[in-house]
Amino acid sequence: MQKYFITGTDTDVGKTLITRILLTKVKQQGLKALAIKPLAAGGVTTVQGFQNEDATFFQQESSLQLPYTVINPYLLQDALSPNIGAQRYDRILDAKEISQTSAKAYHYPVDYLFIEGAGGWQVPINATQTMADVAQALNIPIIMVVGMRLGCLNHALLTAAQIRSQNLVLAGFIANQITPTPQTAYEENIATLITHLKVPLLGKVPYSINNNIAALTRYIDLSPTHT
Repeated sequence: MQKYFITGTDTDVGKTLITRILLTKVKQQGLKALAIKPLAAGGVTTVQGFQNEDATFFQQESSLQLPYTVINPYLLQDALSPNIGAQRYDRILDAKEISQTSAKAYHYPVDYLFIEGAGGWQVPINATQTMADVAQALNIPIIMVVGMRLGCLNHALLTAAQIRSQNLVLAGFIANQITPTPQTAYEENIATLITHLKVPLLGKVPYSINNNIAALTRYIDLSPTHT
C-alpha cells in the first residue's frame, strides 16, 4: 500500500480537491484507493446526520464503501481552527489518538491511502499540539498542496522546512491554481518552488469552475514519488 498525508500551505488551498483528483487518478489506473479526513471542522445536517462535505466526497469516491465514521472519525461543529472548535464544546483532541485512529485505515485492501490533514501544517488542535504532531505520529510521506497566490513561495518554503525538521519525507508538491486568473509570474513561481524545494512537481492543476475531477486527473502524476 502506498500511503500519503496531504497537507497544504494554508487553509482553502485545495487539499480536498487535490485528494479527490488523486483518488480518481488511481482508480483510472485500475487500482484501489481510499481517502480519509480524520479531523474536520464544520458540516451540514444530512439524513445520515451531521457530516462534513469534504469527507462525504471521500466516502462516495473511494474504492471501498465504508461507514462515514471511518472516513471522518473526528468532526467539530464549527468551521474554526480545531483547537478553538473543540474548546467551544468542551472536547479534547489528542494527536496520538487521532493518528492511531487514522492508522486503522492501513488494514483496508487498497493500493493507495490518502490522509488529508486539517488546515495548514501547524494548525493547532489543542494548547500544545498541532496537525504536524498527527502527521509525525503517522510517519508517512507528505504531499504538499501549494495554493498559487501571492505569498505562496514563503508559505511553501516554511511548510517544507517544518516537514523536514520533523524528519518526515516530502514526497512532492502540487501547484493548484485557486483563482480564475493565474497569479502574476505563475510559471516563474513554480520554477522557483522546484529550485528551492528540491522535490518533484507532481502536478500543475488549473482552476476549474465546475471541478470536473475526471478531467483534472491528467494534470497530476504520482509516479515520481515511487522512485
